[in-house]
Amino acid sequence: MKKTTYLVATLLLTVVWALSSCTAEKLPEVAENTTLCDSVTITFDTHVKPMLDKGCNYSGCHDGNNQLGIETYGSMDAARRERVHERIQDGSMPPSYVSLQLTSAERDSIDCWKKGGFPEN
Repeated sequence: MKKTTYLVATLLLTVVWALSSCTAEKLPEVAENTTLCDSVTITFDTHVKPMLDKGCNYSGCHDGNNQLGIETYGSMDAARRERVHERIQDGSMPPSYVSLQLTSAERDSIDCWKKGGFPEN
């Protein structure tokens, strides 16, 4: 009985610890009559790279091994940044068969990144 109680307590503490260590950087709330692009400067290092890492930069996709790399700002020239924006906005990337899809807010952020001139940081 003590072993079971200890095991349950340990498991519960582990789950609580794991959930409390998860953080998500959220975009700031947008005031009425403004757009996301007006309220925050979207940069590659802070905003775009985490989205690309989630939906694009992993083994078998754009990790630099099989497809053209987009894992760093330096790996993309101006034309490549335009193409990344275009493919994300038209919905062709990430492809629909991939389980890690970008949210509407993330797609909007990519659009703001372009409107801001594709800043790195």
